[in-house]
Amino acid sequence: MMRLQTYGGLSLVATLVVIYHAFYSRGQFYPAMVHLSTSKISLVILLNMGLVFMCMLWQITKWVFLGSLREAEVERLNEQSWREIMEILFAITIFRQDFSLTVLATVTTLLLIKSLHWLAQKRVEYIETTPSVRMVAHIRIVSFMGFLLLLDSLFLYSSVKILIQTRQASVSFFFSFEYMILATTIVSTFVKYVFFVRDMLMEGQWERKAVYTFYLELVRDLLHLSMYLCFFLVIFMNYGVPLHLIRDLYETFRNFRVRIADYIRYRQFTSNMDDRFPDATPEELNTSDATCIICREEMTTAKRLRCGHLFHVQCLRSWLERQHTCPTCRAPVAPPENGTSTTGSWADAHQQGTATPSTPSQSSNGDGEGNDIVRQHQARLQAAAAAASIYGRSFVYPSVNTFMGAPSNFGGQSLTGQSQQHPFVIPDGAANLGNTQFPHCSFVPFLAPGSDVNDREKFGSTLNMPDFQLETQKQFLQNQIEILQNQLHLLQMSKAEKGVDTTSVPSSSDFKGKAVASSPSSVSDCTGHTPQPVDRTTLPFCSFDLSMAAEKLRDLSQPIDVGLLDATVAAFYGTGSKEERTAADHILQEMQNNPDMWLQVVHVLSNTQNLNTKFFALQVLEGVIKYRWNALPVDQRDGMKNYISEVIVKLSSDENSFRRERLYVNKLNIILVQILKHEWPSRWLSFIPDLVAAAKTSETICENCMAILKLLSEEVFDFSRGEMTQQKIKELKQSLNSEFQLIHELCLYVLSAASQRTELIRATLATLHAFLSWIPLGYIFESPLLETLLNFFPVPSYRNLTLQCLTEVAALNFGDFYNVQYVKMYTIFMVQLQAILPPNTNLSEAYANGSSDEQAFIQNLALFFTSFFKSHIRVLESSPDNISALLLGLEYLINISYVDDTEVFKVCLDYWNSLVLELFEAHHNLDNPSAIANMMGLQMPFPGMVDGLGPQLLQRRQLYAGPMSKLRLLMICRMAKPEEVLIVEDENGNIVRETMKDNDVLVQYKSMREALIYLSHLDHEDTEKQMLKKLSKQLTGEDWTWNNLNTLCWAIGSISGSMMEEQENRFLVMVIRDLLNLCEITKGKDNKAVIASNIMYVVGQYPRFLRAHWKFLKTVVNKLFEFMHETHPGVQDMACDTFLKIVQKCKRKFVITQVGENEPFVSELLTSLPTTIADLEPHQIHSFYESVGQMIQAESDPQKRDEYLQRLMELPNQKWAEIIGQARQSVDFLKDQDVIKTVLNILQTNTSVATSLGTYFLPQISLIFLDMLNVYRMYSELISTNIAEGGPYASRTSYVKLLRSVKRETLKLIETFLDKAEDQPQIGKQFVPPMMDPVLGDYARNLPDARESEVLSLFATIINKYKATMIEDVPRIFEAVFQCTLQMITKNFEDYPEHRLKFFSLLRAIATHCFPALIRLSSEQLKLVMDSIIWAFRHTERNISETGLNLLLEMLKNFQASEFCNQFYRTYFVTIEQEIFAVLTDTFHKPGFKLHVSVLQHLFCLVESGSLTEPLWDVATVPYPYPNNAMFVREYTIKLLGTSFPNMTTAEVTQFVTGLFESRNDLSTFKNHIRDFLVQSKEFSAQDNKDLYAEEAAAQRERERQRMLTIPGLIAPNEIQDEMLDS
Repeated sequence: MMRLQTYGGLSLVATLVVIYHAFYSRGQFYPAMVHLSTSKISLVILLNMGLVFMCMLWQITKWVFLGSLREAEVERLNEQSWREIMEILFAITIFRQDFSLTVLATVTTLLLIKSLHWLAQKRVEYIETTPSVRMVAHIRIVSFMGFLLLLDSLFLYSSVKILIQTRQASVSFFFSFEYMILATTIVSTFVKYVFFVRDMLMEGQWERKAVYTFYLELVRDLLHLSMYLCFFLVIFMNYGVPLHLIRDLYETFRNFRVRIADYIRYRQFTSNMDDRFPDATPEELNTSDATCIICREEMTTAKRLRCGHLFHVQCLRSWLERQHTCPTCRAPVAPPENGTSTTGSWADAHQQGTATPSTPSQSSNGDGEGNDIVRQHQARLQAAAAAASIYGRSFVYPSVNTFMGAPSNFGGQSLTGQSQQHPFVIPDGAANLGNTQFPHCSFVPFLAPGSDVNDREKFGSTLNMPDFQLETQKQFLQNQIEILQNQLHLLQMSKAEKGVDTTSVPSSSDFKGKAVASSPSSVSDCTGHTPQPVDRTTLPFCSFDLSMAAEKLRDLSQPIDVGLLDATVAAFYGTGSKEERTAADHILQEMQNNPDMWLQVVHVLSNTQNLNTKFFALQVLEGVIKYRWNALPVDQRDGMKNYISEVIVKLSSDENSFRRERLYVNKLNIILVQILKHEWPSRWLSFIPDLVAAAKTSETICENCMAILKLLSEEVFDFSRGEMTQQKIKELKQSLNSEFQLIHELCLYVLSAASQRTELIRATLATLHAFLSWIPLGYIFESPLLETLLNFFPVPSYRNLTLQCLTEVAALNFGDFYNVQYVKMYTIFMVQLQAILPPNTNLSEAYANGSSDEQAFIQNLALFFTSFFKSHIRVLESSPDNISALLLGLEYLINISYVDDTEVFKVCLDYWNSLVLELFEAHHNLDNPSAIANMMGLQMPFPGMVDGLGPQLLQRRQLYAGPMSKLRLLMICRMAKPEEVLIVEDENGNIVRETMKDNDVLVQYKSMREALIYLSHLDHEDTEKQMLKKLSKQLTGEDWTWNNLNTLCWAIGSISGSMMEEQENRFLVMVIRDLLNLCEITKGKDNKAVIASNIMYVVGQYPRFLRAHWKFLKTVVNKLFEFMHETHPGVQDMACDTFLKIVQKCKRKFVITQVGENEPFVSELLTSLPTTIADLEPHQIHSFYESVGQMIQAESDPQKRDEYLQRLMELPNQKWAEIIGQARQSVDFLKDQDVIKTVLNILQTNTSVATSLGTYFLPQISLIFLDMLNVYRMYSELISTNIAEGGPYASRTSYVKLLRSVKRETLKLIETFLDKAEDQPQIGKQFVPPMMDPVLGDYARNLPDARESEVLSLFATIINKYKATMIEDVPRIFEAVFQCTLQMITKNFEDYPEHRLKFFSLLRAIATHCFPALIRLSSEQLKLVMDSIIWAFRHTERNISETGLNLLLEMLKNFQASEFCNQFYRTYFVTIEQEIFAVLTDTFHKPGFKLHVSVLQHLFCLVESGSLTEPLWDVATVPYPYPNNAMFVREYTIKLLGTSFPNMTTAEVTQFVTGLFESRNDLSTFKNHIRDFLVQSKEFSAQDNKDLYAEEAAAQRERERQRMLTIPGLIAPNEIQDEMLDS
């Protein structure tokens, strides 16, 4: 496109030529003017010149107020311009009679002014989303908006004036309307900007910002809508339909309607946020990143959304004002109305595991309340006790004849085995088992298909075809429609009944006037009793009496009223009030917790059509099966077995019922599998034969049998850990293996053309997939199974399932016996794959454009290749005939690795890592004969052994040379972003500073870096060649993109240290040279920012090279100084970070005079320091000062070091002296907010230097120390005054926060210096005594909200540093901080989180180094200390609980060695043991497992050692004496655990306690013993146990790190504490 300057120049020349020609040809002025105004050519050229002039004015305006435009602004300008031009052309056609040159000029002006408005809006949006904006930008944008408003007002005034003068519709009305729209828009933009500025000044704490912004936009849209309507009507009445307005009118109306809808929805969402969004538990806050993504601040309390993400409640409220999706994952925020109470009630019951006690109702017949309660309990106990004798006539289950005469059959085959003749009887004992025996049983209400319920995966395990899901959803929706229609009918009847005269209301015994009639249900028991259920048509939802329902449903001595239960469940899922849902929730929870409720399950299932009610009943039954099954009599268990089997057979034998009731059948399958885990094989030997025989009678039964087998396999092999004992798991596995022949035959029977039913074949393949990983290999390789699977692979509808089965087979590895079959399978598979997916297919594009099935195929293909190659690649290598197929498979896998999908790439990357590691180890061992000998188990290599292995290893390397070269290119092209890189490309294509680290990307970078380092070791030349080739393409522009340059430089930086030093030097010289050249020749700020980022990253990764080449080092550092003046977001930050990183590795180079230099570089730097840091932000300056401090610390000459320090601190010291001087004249000077910020900045600068210098910082801190304490005291008094006057809110104001920041920084500076300083007693004597009153005394005197937690950490550091010399000061410290801090932190577990951790850190320091001071405490004070320690390790915050446990261990060991041992342990032994066991068995405290074990081991060893000579029990209360303390502790522990775990027998608990005493001297055995107990007690489920193995995991990580240290480059240079190599 021709540039404006060129076009303007040509236009000017043409204009001058036309004017010259007019005057030359006409000779006089007037004729020349006439010619110019009448000649069409002249007129066009002059108009063109006018347009150029207007564009130049537009450019000048843009340059003055905006400067250069960002890409997003240019894009917005281009998009809007064409649309506006077309609309204005439409508008001009309406006013064609008014068309003139003046109108044309005015229209052009309007377009240019509109474009300026668009830029203003876009620039304001940019400012609002940019973390750091210079003041000049704010001034320019405010001036710009004022200028635009002035233009709008002038043109609006001119247009309105013409309208008033002419008093008729004309084009002026169009301009008036347009400028009114523009004026309101710019005013709205300005007000929105004001909101942003206010929020910025309040440091993001203005909670009402979003509300005001919403109302502002609402008012703006209302104004625009009104103006559009007015203009539309005027134009319509005078000119006809204005087509150009229809779109704008519609968009404005739509926006307004959306905002109104958003407002209504927001009010609905936030009216009951506490119920809709549950509070996050402390465990959730600990395990997740406890940072609110909205406000970027830490969370101590939070709300949890459905998707699991956590946010502050106020942040969530403000977010909901604008959006209704999760800020993190964009999932819908609002929970469904029918699930509002779930989390708050039933889920809580599930966590706590406590039954809700029944509330006795008031007697309605005049008896006393006590008698009523007695009668209720008697009725319940009688019903439970008599259940066995009356079961044959029970109303709860079908009669005995039902089970005896018609046993459950799968297609005519008995499913009950030997238990067929036992009646289904419920004896009295089981009914009395309380809910505490199965505390984890909790009803999880059934949700709609696709909802997130615990059994969702199991429900959908056989729903393989979309029509299944459609049928299921159709049935579910039909049920819901039926419920809603019923509710509507009931509501109408309820309204009609309101008109009935009150005299017709029945007595109070008739359930408060609600008539309850019988339902059509009629299930008679053997006694002829027919229950009278409720007529649902007379029970109006939202108006029926829930208290009456609770009373009736609570009475389980008679048949439960199924209609009433349906109505209660519907009330919970309905759209009624919160109170009604809560009441229904309470009723259902109480029923579920009732131990007798399960007796009603069959009755409920037989008499309800409500799917939700069925699921409620089955959930109750599942809890009984899980926790009480073995306590039930044999007859009762057999009856339940038969009933579940019979229902499954009945529903699955009919196609229609099977599809209609699919969800119900799935849940019944799960119940049956839960029963099987208890009954099979010992008590149900014929289950597998019966199931297989039944499967052959019907295709639908067969399909469901496959689902049952799949569930059984998953339960035994996938989900069994933590659910069953190891012996039971072993027994089930052996049974499945022994009986798999029948299952195998059934699967082959179905797959071998016995059925053409797609659903059945898919179900069979899914079942096979679940079994293939563990069945004997003979069933796979010595049968037609593998051939059958390969035949199904080309069929599209079975391809993915077949490929999953083949992947399971490929992953098996049990020796070389079946190598021939594996090779054959792979060969046939590759032939078929080439027909399905030709090798030249661009898999990345195919995946991006493919359907979900096609994408799944590529994912499964990646899994197949990686699984096969991991286990069998050596088999393919061994034969030359298979080499081509092997290389083709690797080629496929490399192409799949280019697919833009994170999960697919992770699968491929995992295999590439393992392959290159294997090749590297062989390559590495080739140069190390002893390593080969060790691999082969030999003490030393035999002569010639390496010569024999060498050719094989070299041949293998040559075989993989081609694929490895392609793999290097892949790793270079897809290298993930390192943590050090701060400049990224956002979703809009803009280069911005990264605001949040992506942990997944960092993990991926680590894996890719390892792989690339191994690849570099395998072939340094190829690695260097590929990198330099790609870099040259960047220079030529052939391959230039930001992403290509980024990944290349990240790859270059990642291989640091992997080459020999000489090769690395040569390589890096070329890389840095080319990058610097690229930076010089490339234009554009964004491009330069990307290149600068990559230069800084690369040089920061090669400190060894920089140390060896001073000139290069100096060039790089000077280039970093240039980047520090670049204001592009992120460049300065990265320059400062890279400078610090380089200085830390090369600091000695900067303090010695180099060859050709007149002075050390540090001296030169200090001279130009003000210029270097002129453009840096405060936090960047602090980083810079820390870097220079590192240089000064490397100076060995004390005199030079002090001189450099004085020069470095000259600027801050000068400003400090100025401020202190002004303060001595007027203390109020220190209260100014700008002065406070300056003081804070000075202190932070000092802290940064102190971090680097340590002891050498002494001259500087001595200079400012006393003045700093005075400022601290003055600001502390000012904070207390503000909080006392303003209340708790005052502590959150920006002013008080700023004052507290100064106090914190003062404490941090002192702590940093004392911690870094070497152990010199005179430093402690110089600095500690002056701090006692200004710091400690101030802490004690202050209000709680004004106390700084840093005081606690400061004195903890002092005690850790100076140890026993602080014993005399401990009482004063104790008096100042102990009591007042405990009062702050023991009110709850949330307030003052920082004080908690630091308080216990201080206590630990005292207990470790000043224990004699604790002994001197009174018994009351010591009890207070112990109570606080117990409170600490009971805390759910991991760091606090671990600090408390470490403190407890210190105390226990110190008291054991003291003279007060007996007295202390007699008082606290039992309490400590009880509390430790309490937290040990609590899942919230799993991370402290190692310390829990250490404390218990200490206690048991102590009691067995005989060190305690006095009895631990209370002699006055214990009736008989124990022979020794060990026996007492043993008996007490057995009683304690037996009471706490009623689901464990006394023998199991006794065995565990005995094991504790026997293994007490072996920590590893002791720990494993406790770990097994936790799993056995079912306190921790399988997926929760990773923290129990945290110590082993840490040891494994350390071993891995030691291995990585032996491989050059595998540990990043910045992670290695290497010695300085300067000469």
